[in-house]
Amino acid sequence: MHLLRTQPGGFVADDNIADLGQTPAELVILCSGDSSLALLAEAAQQLPEDYPSLRLANPMQVQNHASVDLYVDEVLRHAKVILLSLHGGIGYWRYGIERLVELAERGVTLILVPGDDRPDPELSGLSTVAAEHRERLWHFLRQGGLGNALDFYHCLASAHLGRDYAWAEPQALPRTAIYHPHNANARLNDWQADGSPIGLWLRCCSTAPIYRLPIPVLLMCSASAYRRRASTPCLSRWPV
Repeated sequence: MHLLRTQPGGFVADDNIADLGQTPAELVILCSGDSSLALLAEAAQQLPEDYPSLRLANPMQVQNHASVDLYVDEVLRHAKVILLSLHGGIGYWRYGIERLVELAERGVTLILVPGDDRPDPELSGLSTVAAEHRERLWHFLRQGGLGNALDFYHCLASAHLGRDYAWAEPQALPRTAIYHPHNANARLNDWQADGSPIGLWLRCCSTAPIYRLPIPVLLMCSASAYRRRASTPCLSRWPV
């Protein structure tokens, strides 16, 4: 076997030992979903300076037994709290979970939640925390969003690592929302205040780029422009 230092998104062959290159920390969060991992990494940049030491990793990068054993020895056995968010159930990381359960028997706080919206009693039942608390942490991750991610961190540290941060219950994000680079809860008038550049597409009928977008987009224009272009196909597809 060869010892390989992994890179984010990298592939390690089964006959090699993956080394994540991490040092020990009080809190270790393992997420098999790259989107959740990216969100937590982004939120971690905004944590207070006195936040407990933290490591984030994708368990799918340490698949074979030797890689798992190395990560346990170098990082996991030193942690006070380990949270695993796993897609696909126990079978997708069985040996890793077996090692986590061993650590829990030695006193490590272990929290196991599904990586998607479907409950997994077999996985979650191996946790060492109350079901209500575990469900709360799961919903923080499932709802997503920066606010939920920060409350997730604050809740974890307050419950298990001697901190006393303010946090709120998981907040459901709307199925549709308006994006604004400087306002997390933007409304239409936030864009109107900066002008209506998208209206240029409507006024010159240059809507081909809009049709190529993979998701519906709300297009803004002035009322007068809407009346003039009421027959524009783009408006009939995504009504204002």
